[in-house]
Amino acid sequence: MCEHGLSNGDVLRVRVAKAPNLLHHYGIVICYAGRALVAHCPAGSTPVLEPFADFMQGREWEVNFGRQTDAGPVQLIERFNQLAQREYDLAAFNCEDFVNRMAGTTYVAGKGFIWAAFALTVALLLFLID
Repeated sequence: MCEHGLSNGDVLRVRVAKAPNLLHHYGIVICYAGRALVAHCPAGSTPVLEPFADFMQGREWEVNFGRQTDAGPVQLIERFNQLAQREYDLAAFNCEDFVNRMAGTTYVAGKGFIWAAFALTVALLLFLID
């Protein structure tokens, strides 16, 4: 357990200011020397590892899925370093994809899936209209 009652591997979900009731951003907690660090992949960037307070910046948050990995802090930092050079991509490497890869599981539905379903729905509607 580290500061703010968080545990290593907790997945955090915060509201996105531009669309707070629609969009969320995800990060995963790494407890290191009693401090809560959050690894996340912001839009238009490569993954970031920063203190919990910097990640929050006054945003509402919740532990979304609790602890999602048995990986220890050192292993999570190694995973972060392996992913650190990847650029954010809405369809292929967004915050959900990053958190899933950090945890070594798939439990957050990625935006890629949502966009694919949306595109398929639009294509089907266009086909039916023609």
